Amino acid sequence: EYSIPPTNKKSVSRNFYAQHRMMHQSQYAQYGVVGGKAGYTQESQHTLVTYGEKNGFQLIAVTLKNPAFNAIYQDTQKLLDFGYEQFERVEISASEIQPKVEGLTTWTPSGSVRCLLRKGETAAQVIAEYSDDAVALYSPRYEYLGSMPVEKVTTTPVWKTAMKTIGIVLAVLVVLILV
Repeated sequence: EYSIPPTNKKSVSRNFYAQHRMMHQSQYAQYGVVGGKAGYTQESQHTLVTYGEKNGFQLIAVTLKNPAFNAIYQDTQKLLDFGYEQFERVEISASEIQPKVEGLTTWTPSGSVRCLLRKGETAAQVIAEYSDDAVALYSPRYEYLGSMPVEKVTTTPVWKTAMKTIGIVLAVLVVLILV
């Protein structure tokens, strides 16, 4: 409920109430609905956007193009049930992601990503796709989870270092021979 105090146009306070049924009716109380907005246009018909918090994470459910007003709440209930029952919040650390090695260059992830994974999936199943400055993480079903920066390290091959050292030694020997 929100109250607007009197103004120069209206001499009395006016009260506004959220009309989202999942915020007020006890049959929906277990969904942790914090807010939302219902709407209707001829083209999109009945729509509902709902924001809920439960089990340590937040979900947003969106229903569109529903011809029956009450059905938007039933559909939202099914979407929230699915989200809360099938997913869990996890934190994937860089140490759980395999570094990418190509020749003499290694991309090593750093930091961590907080994301939702389907229950039963583990960080070991996460798919990592590397670019020059970040690694994008995907679930086994290829759902985007987030990204973390990578450190790119290029190593010099041992034989190149050895050849440089031999070249310096030979140059010193030539100078000593000529002197």
